[in-house]
Formats: sequence, structure tokens, C-alpha cells
Amino acid sequence: MSKLSIQEEKELVSFIKDWLKSHGFTQKDLANELNIKSSRTSEIVLKIKELYKKGGMLILQKIL
Repeated sequence: MSKLSIQEEKELVSFIKDWLKSHGFTQKDLANELNIKSSRTSEIVLKIKELYKKGGMLILQKIL
């Protein structure tokens, strides 16, 4: 898979933050689901980029 463009990354981060908020989850919940120790946005983005390279949007959809 190709990597996310800067614009796609920004839109995805915004979408994920909105999705988490609307479903009553936190970044910590997402970090736990992604099996990462830090719930910082930068760490979540790194993991999302890694997952995107492996399987594209389909893998990200399965996580959410």
C-alpha cells in the first residue's frame, strides 16, 4: 500500500477523534485496541500509518 498524504492523515485523525468522541471512547481506549502503550496522538498516528501500509483503509475500518 502507498502511504497517506498529509491531507489524508489530517482528515483521518480528525475523523477518528470525532468518532471516538461520538461513541464515548477516548484515545486511551483506541491505544489499547491498537496495542500501543501511549495514547498520544502522534503515537496513534504512527500506528495508523503502519497499519495503513499493511492493509489500507480496510484494516483501519476493522479497528473502528
